[in-house]
Amino acid sequence: MRLIESENMFSHTSPARPHSPRRLRLAAAATALGVLLAAGAAAAPAFAHDELVASTPAADDALDPAPTEVTLTFSDNILEVGIEVSVTDATGTEYVADTPVVDGPTVTVGLESDMPGGSYQTDWRVVSSDGHPISGTIPFTVTTPVPAEEPTTTATPDAEEPPVVATPSDEASESAAPPNEDASTDAGPTGGQIALIAGIVLAVLIVIAAALLIVARRRGTPSDVDRDARRDEI
Repeated sequence: MRLIESENMFSHTSPARPHSPRRLRLAAAATALGVLLAAGAAAAPAFAHDELVASTPAADDALDPAPTEVTLTFSDNILEVGIEVSVTDATGTEYVADTPVVDGPTVTVGLESDMPGGSYQTDWRVVSSDGHPISGTIPFTVTTPVPAEEPTTTATPDAEEPPVVATPSDEASESAAPPNEDASTDAGPTGGQIALIAGIVLAVLIVIAAALLIVARRRGTPSDVDRDARRDEI
């Protein structure tokens, strides 16, 4: 009986077994993971992307007159690479006139001077200081009245000119002027025609003279028969 009681007392007062190495490794890993998560949460704000903090024109601004430039201000200095700024109207017409200029956290770009009244939007894209690109859109309105179109003037018909009445002097000058007729109908033979006629007459006269000369020679000279008769007589 005493032996049983002593064994029971020994079993209740035996020391606890130590933790196994596996449990220790798991606990250490969980502790390290908690430390890393806490450190990441504390460092997260330091690695956040830059953001736009101000702009001119601001979102939903109504401006009169139209702006001459757009200014964008960010929470930190941005990188001078990959900067894009566009200002367009409702039809998509571009009004950016210059290349964007970077000065630390500020980007400035000039605009065209002929922006009419209407709705516009500024689309921007930059690279923040941590190397990540960020972008956004800023709508605004120009309230300058659109100039009214000038009425088109219709040409009035010219007044009819009074008919020209001929004066007596004009009628006299018209009647005195001879009709424009061909002068060749009343003119005599030309010099060429006269020379041709003279040549023909001269040729005819030469032919007649030659014929008369031949006849005269035949009548004045004896023939061969007469010459033989005279010789026989002698």
